[in-house]
Amino acid sequence: LLRVMLDSHPRILCGPEFRITPALLALWDKFKECEGRLEHYQMAGARLQNMYRDLFLTLLERYRLQESKPRIAEKTPDNCLYFQSIHEIFPESPLIHVIRDGRDVVASLLAQKWEDINTGEKTEHCHQVQSAAELWVRHVRKGLSMRSHSSGSSRYFEVRYEQLISEPEAILKSLFSFLGESWDPQVLNYHGFERNLANEPSSEQVNRPLYSNAHGRWRRDLDSDQLKVNMEVAGDLLRELDYS
Repeated sequence: LLRVMLDSHPRILCGPEFRITPALLALWDKFKECEGRLEHYQMAGARLQNMYRDLFLTLLERYRLQESKPRIAEKTPDNCLYFQSIHEIFPESPLIHVIRDGRDVVASLLAQKWEDINTGEKTEHCHQVQSAAELWVRHVRKGLSMRSHSSGSSRYFEVRYEQLISEPEAILKSLFSFLGESWDPQVLNYHGFERNLANEPSSEQVNRPLYSNAHGRWRRDLDSDQLKVNMEVAGDLLRELDYS
């Protein structure tokens, strides 16, 4: 939802999930572990950072130029696991963390049919409540770590999904102010634009105006046993975030 709202701004391009970003960032972490050896090849410190920055920009630039927008955003869910690495490579880049009630996230994951490419079976977090809840906790905790990051905290912005659908204009105005971009009301008409949705999850939902029936879906979709397991795994974080 937020990705198509950003993409509706005249100065921001936010296309389908790039997916390769987390893999490149994991490799960046490996590079840093070998930085001592890389110094022998004149490829460490600022040189390594510039190489990686150029790699990302090269990969994204043709798409950005095609759409003739000055800024590009990349939305892959696992990016939040690498916020600190993104900040190291792009210290001025905003980092937007979308947080949703973990019970609703678990209900949503259990409705997906994603398969493990190695086994052809549904991934664990698409059929096991515990695995789905652990996935939510891991991603949210990692993203929240930027709150206390010495330099990255000033570039970090949280959006609650529930607030985005209940008061979209207020939340988006605050976000665009943070991004240094002027407010444009057409972002609220995100569903009126033709764009490549790449058959991503929720692609059909973002083709229509805001609706709120996905908020609190856990009450309909999770039985008492599933909810109990979810709370055993994620209860502390849910309470910390005022969800329960």
